[in-house]
Amino acid sequence: MKKNNKDSIKAKSTALDFLVKCEEITIFTTGVFITFAIFIQVVLRYVFSASLFGLEEIALLVVSWFYFTGAAYSVYSKSYIKADVLSLIVKNPRIRKLFNVVSLILSTVAALLLFFYGLKYAIWSNRAHVVTPHFLMSANFGFGALVVGSLLMSLHFALLVQEEIKRKI
Repeated sequence: MKKNNKDSIKAKSTALDFLVKCEEITIFTTGVFITFAIFIQVVLRYVFSASLFGLEEIALLVVSWFYFTGAAYSVYSKSYIKADVLSLIVKNPRIRKLFNVVSLILSTVAALLLFFYGLKYAIWSNRAHVVTPHFLMSANFGFGALVVGSLLMSLHFALLVQEEIKRKI
């Protein structure tokens, strides 16, 4: 029985490592693309008095992946912004842990709500054939970032809840 539990934990860890690596690659590649696109647009606009048709449209779709993947990664790395005023007021470690667990559960629920409504909107968008103005690409490429990012945030928050509950006081 112990061996199966260790194999399960190892498989979970490997899957999480893979997801985190995908997040890191997505953040890096989208960040490089956005930087390059802005640089090209600035040079074209201010040096050559021209612009590249539709570059802002593509950059907007790519930046949505950058933002939502970055948000998910910030939850994983515990570098997200949180207001932790209670730690200044409450000194009892058990109560602080309880507040922390409740806070993480609420954050998980919020991310799941974002996922649910983002998915609902993406499904509607697909049925309504919402497209981008210049290239007439499906707008679901951008909405997909919301759906995937919020799902990853939910997963990372749920793992933080589990970690916080197991943490010794």
